[in-house]
Amino acid sequence: MECYLTTGECDAVLRIVTTDLHSYWRFQADHLTRIPSVLNVKTDVPMETLKRSFELPLVS
Repeated sequence: MECYLTTGECDAVLRIVTTDLHSYWRFQADHLTRIPSVLNVKTDVPMETLKRSFELPLVS
């Protein structure tokens, strides 16, 4: 799980991994929507990973 405070339309981005969409739905219904300060939840589901890397090329 990762959580980032953001600027713009959303205040935070929460990145989670679940086994399937139903388990995500349960997580959202059982946990996220019960937090009093959470007014809205927007879900985006990635369809395909185009690049996954945390390396930055450094010029010496």
